Order: sequence, then structure tokens, then C-alpha cells
Amino acid sequence: HYSAFSYYGLTDQILNRTHVTVPKIPGSNLSSTTTYPIAHNQYVLIRVTPKCYWGVKYIFISEARICITDIEKTLIDGLNDPQYCGGFFEVVNAFDIGVRQCSPDRLLEYAQKTSLVVCKRLGWVLEKINQLKDLQTILGNMPMRYAQRLDPTGKRNGSYNKTWMLMENIR
Repeated sequence: HYSAFSYYGLTDQILNRTHVTVPKIPGSNLSSTTTYPIAHNQYVLIRVTPKCYWGVKYIFISEARICITDIEKTLIDGLNDPQYCGGFFEVVNAFDIGVRQCSPDRLLEYAQKTSLVVCKRLGWVLEKINQLKDLQTILGNMPMRYAQRLDPTGKRNGSYNKTWMLMENIR
């Protein structure tokens, strides 16, 4: 999430909170505690089902080997959960910075692994930043029955975008 945004240079914000996505493992102790303060930083656990834990790779930071999402998964996570990435405008900015480093095929594959509304949000963002026209066409042809919120954390109001079947609930 925001931590991966920072790693890939998709934000210029200084973070004091690190989001750590971990798979829920059956039988594990799922404490209600999700935020852990360590050395003036907060570490927030985001637990996901194992089927939602993909698109990760291992890297070294100093001598520590850590698991981090690849850039495509990082951006798709932003569309799905912008609240963990600094908000929807920060996600759009991250796409503007990072989309040229992405594989269009992988972006499409990852968006399709999440949900149809994430596919539509991806198309909307790509249109706004004027990138990947072929991918926009593919995403635009995906049928959706009714309008969803562009920003999933925002209220259900705003102008309706017929092309993307999204309620543009941002200002």
C-alpha cells in the first residue's frame, strides 16, 4: 500500500505508518490488535484471504529480506483500498508517475483478479492520465450493470460517468 508507493517512488510523502499485508492462515491466532507502534512508527497489519495474496516479490532493504508487492499490484491495491495509500488523489498521482514502468498485460490481469469495479476505476484513471489507450478500450468494453463509486471510501454522490459506469464522487 502506501509503503510500497514510497518504495517505488510513487509518492513524495514522508510516512510514519507502514501497512503490512499478510494472509489470514486458517488456525492462526487473529488478534484484534492490528496496529503496532515501534520506534516512532506505526505498523498496521492488513489481513487478507490467501486467494487475495499475490503479486509479491522478495527484495532486500539493507540486510533485511522483505516481501513487497510488485508495482502493478501496488497500483491495483491503491484502486481497491485508497484509504491505505493516502486517498484516491494520491493513487491517481501514483499512476501518473508509475504507469510507464508497468506491464499493461499484468495491470489487466491483476485488475481482473480483483473485481469489475477495479477494472472500471483503472480505465477511468488511465483515461485521466492519457495512458495505455489499448488497455482503456479493453476495460471500457467490460459490461457493468450499475454505477459504482469511483472512490470506494467516498459518499455515493457526484456526477455519473457513463463510459466507465462510475459515480465520480471526488472533488
